[in-house]
Amino acid sequence: SDVYKRQSITAAAGKAIVTGAEGMAVEVVAADGKVVASLTGGAYTSIPLAPGFYIVKAGDKVAKVAIP
Repeated sequence: SDVYKRQSITAAAGKAIVTGAEGMAVEVVAADGKVVASLTGGAYTSIPLAPGFYIVKAGDKVAKVAIP
């Protein structure tokens, strides 16, 4: 079962990277509260983002990321 698989959310230059989110809802919210990305995740999901601070949700995992 994939229920116990852990999602990983990391920041890289110009993007957020979500791994282990196969079939899960992935949402990126900017610091001002606007949803800037909403998609279905995969084993490796790269989301291009402008520099700034974001909240990234993948399944039941939530992380704050700073994009340089």
